[in-house]
Amino acid sequence: MENKREHPRHISPDLVVVINSSIFRVLSWSYGGFLIDAGHHKFNVGGLLTIEGIGEKSDDFPTNIVAVNVPSRIVHHDENIGVGISCLQMDDSTLSLLQRHEARL
Repeated sequence: MENKREHPRHISPDLVVVINSSIFRVLSWSYGGFLIDAGHHKFNVGGLLTIEGIGEKSDDFPTNIVAVNVPSRIVHHDENIGVGISCLQMDDSTLSLLQRHEARL
């Protein structure tokens, strides 16, 4: 099966995103989107949301949360795998933030 991903995925166990004022652990990410651990939260596939922050966690506590505004769409939700989020648009400052994080991987 051909991999149709536009961007390579990265595993970053210390990355978190903020959605609706809740913090979610990122399981993997690319410049096109995120796979998050939704915990007990429910998301509707096809639903729109905004990623409000991106940061890191240390000792299971979020640190260095940077406010962003990334319009996104839920592309899948599987309680065993996670919630797939596709970024519809990413501004230069958010892209730069992720590039800095990628450089540390």
